[in-house]
Amino acid sequence: MTKSVIPLLSSCLFRLHMHALVRSAEIGMSLLQGKGAGSGWDMSGELRAAAACIKRPDPVLVDVGANYGKWAQGMLKLFPATRKVLLFEPQEECLVKLAGLPLPGKAVIPSALSDHSGMEPFYVGGAGWGAASLYERAETFFAAQPQQRVMVSVTTLDAALDMEGIEYVDFVKFDIEGAELAAFRGATRSFSRGAIGALSLEFGSGNINSRTFFRDFWDFLTGYGFEIYRVLPGGNILRIDEYYEDLEYFRGVSNYLCKATARM
Repeated sequence: MTKSVIPLLSSCLFRLHMHALVRSAEIGMSLLQGKGAGSGWDMSGELRAAAACIKRPDPVLVDVGANYGKWAQGMLKLFPATRKVLLFEPQEECLVKLAGLPLPGKAVIPSALSDHSGMEPFYVGGAGWGAASLYERAETFFAAQPQQRVMVSVTTLDAALDMEGIEYVDFVKFDIEGAELAAFRGATRSFSRGAIGALSLEFGSGNINSRTFFRDFWDFLTGYGFEIYRVLPGGNILRIDEYYEDLEYFRGVSNYLCKATARM
C-alpha cells in the first residue's frame, strides 16, 4: 500500500507546490525528536539532563570548549559543593573571562583537546563568535562569515587529568565543533580505566568538516560500555538502543548524553 500511496501523495504535493511546507514539517518533527535541537536555546534542559547522571554531591566536572563558562556556572548552581572544575579553552578572549569566574577548584587549561599534544591551526571569527573549531567552518550557515586561522596549543584529556591528579570525573561536557572524536581518542586510557562517569557531546554540521559520523561515536562509546541518549527539548532523554543510519543528522546540532553502565 505504501508503494502505491506515496507516489500519488508526492505528485499531489508537487502540483500544489507544497514541498517547501513538507520540508518545514520534516524539520519540525526532527526537532521534537531532539535532532538539530541542541543549538544552545535550551541550556536549562541540557543542565538538568547532565545533573541526573551525577551521583556524588561534590562532583568533579570537566568543561571541554568552555567558551565563557556558562555551562560550568550553570552546573555549579545545581552542585554548589563541586570539588573541582577543569575548563579547556584556547581562545584568548574567553580565557580572560574564565580567569575571573569564581568556580571552586577551578583549573583553566588554555588548550584545545585532540588526540595528541602540540600546536594546531584553529579557526575563529569575530568577538563573541561561538563556533571556533580546529576545523574550518564550511557549512552553509557560516559561508558569509569571515574566519581567521590562528595557531593554538592542543593536548589530550589523558595528559590533562594526569597533570591535575584527577582519578575520576563525574561528567565531561564536550562542545568542540566537530573535534569530539579526536578528543575521545586522546582519552583512551581514561575510558579504559572507567575514569569518566558520564559525558555529553554535540553531533551535527561541524562533523561534516571533520568527516566524522555518528557511527564512529556509537562504536567508540558502546565499546567502552556507555549507554547513549539523545537530549530532547525540555531536558528529557531518549535512549538510542541501536545504531541506524537516520542518526546521521547534520542539520544544526543534536545533543547526546552518554552514561557508563558500570565503573570499571
